[in-house]
Amino acid sequence: MNQILDFEKSINNAKAYVKKVASDLKPENCEIFLETKTDRHYTIVVMIPTHIASKMDQFQKKLLEIESSLVTGSKDLMHLTLIYLPGDRDIDEIKMFLEDYFKGSKFGFSLSGLFISSKGMGVAAYPSNDTLINLRMKMGEKFDFPFSLSGLEHISWITLARVSKKPSQEFIDYLKLNFDKDFGSFQVSKVDIFENKDKTLAGAKKLFSIPLELN
Repeated sequence: MNQILDFEKSINNAKAYVKKVASDLKPENCEIFLETKTDRHYTIVVMIPTHIASKMDQFQKKLLEIESSLVTGSKDLMHLTLIYLPGDRDIDEIKMFLEDYFKGSKFGFSLSGLFISSKGMGVAAYPSNDTLINLRMKMGEKFDFPFSLSGLEHISWITLARVSKKPSQEFIDYLKLNFDKDFGSFQVSKVDIFENKDKTLAGAKKLFSIPLELN
């Protein structure tokens, strides 16, 4: 029971943190992204179900109407990142670790609200149990690459847009007005592992998938 209460408290703390970050955001604080290219790395993700991705796509289009200079990705590549690792880690070890970790695992996400920060704008994803935080802790120890975003260890998010120039106040106000927008929830049916050099997964190579139990 204490473990459940501790998890719920951690999620509530994360929600409060996300809300504060959103409320403090100003146009001049937004980080400019001229491209989404990165060094080669491995990304462990959950792809967004088609019916939810369609809702996010419509919202993304509305954001583009307000701020046409946004950097966005494809609807088909909408995903939430569980964790990522540098490209020099052994992929066979990663695969064995993940197959063992997710054996018998069941978890889902509630997409209840926006994630608005200086680095990007998207949808917050709150997990149904501690599978995510335990994965990040254990993988961080195993592969010597700890999760580094303090306050966000228990949650994930789906990035819908980044800014390529200072955004308008109208854009920031619209995001804050829609802060509580709900995109639904889903159970994770599989976890995908990509080798990629782009934050949007454009051009990424899917290495393998791990199916999860749903019942």
